[in-house]
Amino acid sequence: MIEYKGCQYCLYFRADGTCPAFAPGLIPIEIVSCQIKHIKPLPNQRNTIVYVHTEKSIIYRYKTGNYQS
Repeated sequence: MIEYKGCQYCLYFRADGTCPAFAPGLIPIEIVSCQIKHIKPLPNQRNTIVYVHTEKSIIYRYKTGNYQS
């Protein structure tokens, strides 16, 4: 099983700090702070997007140009 590392290691987390799972709003603080693992959709989500692990953090992906925008 892959270790949950939070938003920075999620494929969907964007360089501007947003996520399509919570568009057009903000990512809930409980998710960003890792108080809740976003491994299943939350009741207030408008879609079913959840954490998808990636080996490189968003900082690395942004610096190398390999990120979703």
